[in-house]
Amino acid sequence: MFAQRTFRVTAFAIWLSLATVIVGLTEHVAAFPPTATTVPPGELSELMLQFQSASSLKYGADVELTFGPIIEHGLCAQPVPETSLSVPIAGRFEFKAADARYLMVSHMDPAHMPWMQTEAAYDGAKFQLIGADGTLSLEPADSASILPALPNPLQQLLQFRYPITDANSDWEFRIQDVWNDQVPVSFWNVSWTLIEDAGLTRERAVFPGGVYEGRSYVHHVIAPATRRRTPVRIDRIDDQGMLLTSSEFTDYRRADTSAGAGYWPHRIVLKSYAEENVLAGQIAYTVTELAIDEPVLDNEFVIPENHAERVWNGFQQSFVSTGGQ
Repeated sequence: MFAQRTFRVTAFAIWLSLATVIVGLTEHVAAFPPTATTVPPGELSELMLQFQSASSLKYGADVELTFGPIIEHGLCAQPVPETSLSVPIAGRFEFKAADARYLMVSHMDPAHMPWMQTEAAYDGAKFQLIGADGTLSLEPADSASILPALPNPLQQLLQFRYPITDANSDWEFRIQDVWNDQVPVSFWNVSWTLIEDAGLTRERAVFPGGVYEGRSYVHHVIAPATRRRTPVRIDRIDDQGMLLTSSEFTDYRRADTSAGAGYWPHRIVLKSYAEENVLAGQIAYTVTELAIDEPVLDNEFVIPENHAERVWNGFQQSFVSTGGQ
């Protein structure tokens, strides 16, 4: 399996840890594209509340993934053709969630990454997973295990709350974890320092990280001065001061819901470094569709069997149909 959470060079392709415009939505739905945004002052804790106040989330993004030229074939759990190095590989990420239910689609150009054709869903009764081999698996219990899938781009805004460690490296935090999280007030008691960053005056706070593969790291959250609710970058820095990963968030746009105004980045770039100032690769997302608090139908969390070549029923422990055939 191609691990999603790792600092290793080639596994960065998955990093660590809705193609059409929505129109005609109700007043409780934030539709893309919103108007130009001026973000008011706000605290980082408001970003968490922005996620937690959403009764449903739906978004989609176009993806460009670029492997760095230093990647060696023996380091990757899946082969990376020479023709795929240092050239943008196109893909698509889609996600929707409401209460405990969700659906995730993670597809990359099969000419370059044929093994990255993943759909996963939970409809409240069964977990569904379809991969590159065309098998749709149905299981009775939901799964938080790492999948061969792209990182969820908007959730990267909260990585400082959910550190990756050796103890949890085989699972991924999910939006349901965010919705159920009772964050203690003390978590937000950090010091913000004014810094000069990219020629601008910004603020930086340091949040705890963890130990992963023997490397201790912390999170540096960097935001515009007085506008901490809209981070522009989150860096993972090891105990030697080396930059491990960097997540960049730009093109924030306002989305009004019944809970108030929220601000969501529409451009997310995830970078991983092999060594000091040596980029191993990056995943760039451009959000093309975003809806918040939109009613979601039950069948939106079901992967159609005609997407698959065969269906494995984990309840019965047998193949039960040929899906799309």
